[in-house]
Amino acid sequence: MEQNEKKTIRIGLLGFGAMGRTHTWAVQNLPFFYGELPFACEVVGVCTTTQEKSERVAREFGMKIATTNEDDLINSPEIDVIDVCTPNVYHYETLKKAIAAGKSVLCEKPFALTREDVTAMVRAANKEGNGKLMVGQVCRYNPGFMKAKELIDSGAIGELYYV
Repeated sequence: MEQNEKKTIRIGLLGFGAMGRTHTWAVQNLPFFYGELPFACEVVGVCTTTQEKSERVAREFGMKIATTNEDDLINSPEIDVIDVCTPNVYHYETLKKAIAAGKSVLCEKPFALTREDVTAMVRAANKEGNGKLMVGQVCRYNPGFMKAKELIDSGAIGELYYV
């Protein structure tokens, strides 16, 4: 890589419902929100439940890989990060495979359905040490949520009882 050339982080997206679409849009719009970044990101592959949908999404968003088998993305040398946007019940098994493959993983919350499974995932990621494991908190840095937190923390709206 030349000195001025940016590293491209290549993402494999599992699932393309509302969150998959949101994550794809967010990746494509990183420069709009953050300006010049020291890296580039590209969603290069998508896995959905039907080949027809995968191919349509890949065409629409300029992805190179369209599949119905998540292992195609997890084991692909063309993928650096697995972005898990599937239904919650599938997260645990998918995370185990992605961690074992040495991929970094962004998983839409939750990692798993039980505390024990989440603990196992964090331990596995720490043990393997090849990649990173992160849970998606889409709203955490949303300006409206940040303002609400500021108001709560400052005491401006009184004691919080329920959200």
